[in-house]
Amino acid sequence: MSLTKVIANKTLDRGPVRPEFTYLRLSKIKVLKTQSYPDCTCIETVSFSFEYCDSHGAVSVSKTRFIVESEIETGYRPEESVERDMRRMFSQYPIFNIEQLLAAFKYRDFYR
Repeated sequence: MSLTKVIANKTLDRGPVRPEFTYLRLSKIKVLKTQSYPDCTCIETVSFSFEYCDSHGAVSVSKTRFIVESEIETGYRPEESVERDMRRMFSQYPIFNIEQLLAAFKYRDFYR
C-alpha cells in the first residue's frame, strides 16, 4: 500500500489566465521535508509548481502558478512503483507532459 497522496493544492493568482491555457506545465520541484523510518520507509513532502499552458505547451504571460504539495513514499521502492503512484496521484490534474514531471522527480536530488 502506498502513502503517496496530495496534501494541498492552491493557485497563486498573479493575473488573469486566458481560457485556452487549460494545462499545467511543471516549472519547479522543491523537496520540503524528508522523513525516514526504521522500516526503510521514506516519505518526502514535495511542492510541485506549475505554470498554465495551452495544448502545445506555450506558457501563459501571466505569472499565475498552481502549486500541488504532496507526500510521496519513496524509500526502497522500485522507481516504476513510485512512478505508477505519481501518475495516479496527478491524474486528477491536466498535466501537460507527465513524462517530464516524472523524469524531473526522478532526478530531483541533483537539483537541490
